[in-house]
Amino acid sequence: MKKSFLFGTLITLATVFIITSLMFGSDTSFGSIYKMKLTSTTFNNNERLPREQAKEACGGKDISPDLDWGEIPDGTQSFAIIVQDIDTKARGGFYHWILLDIPANRTSVARGENVVGARALKNDYQHYGYTGPCPQYGEHRYSFTVYALDTAKLDVTENDLPKDIEAKAAYHAIETAKLIGVYKKYGN
Repeated sequence: MKKSFLFGTLITLATVFIITSLMFGSDTSFGSIYKMKLTSTTFNNNERLPREQAKEACGGKDISPDLDWGEIPDGTQSFAIIVQDIDTKARGGFYHWILLDIPANRTSVARGENVVGARALKNDYQHYGYTGPCPQYGEHRYSFTVYALDTAKLDVTENDLPKDIEAKAAYHAIETAKLIGVYKKYGN
């Protein structure tokens, strides 16, 4: 009886893990079975973002880095890019860039590019487009996430909060890939 219970529990846990992975995409930093990877020539995973990518108030130029995700999953109808400070004290993170409805035939975004056909929504600075890092204290990590979506246009409005937009992107994600950039304000 104990062996069958243990076996049933293991099967249930494995099923939950597989379904969760399929629903919420992959985190490429854990060596997932998915092929989509996010890379940049501007910075490497878990390394410092160049000053040019920082917010102007921190001596930067608010220029978004280049991003390349390649390996488009089957069924992808569009992509979304969401950049979030994951070390902020703000509950749920602080959003720096929300770019939606990127055409499905794209596999990259150039440095500072305004993507034709894509839709930028307000970040937590209340700006449209990319606003770079400028942490008030210490070193922060910035999660650059690309979502391969099963819809051509994500059903969100100007009034939706960034965290709600991210939740809708996660719901429609076939697959995700992440790249972490690190930034500490120069001089602190």
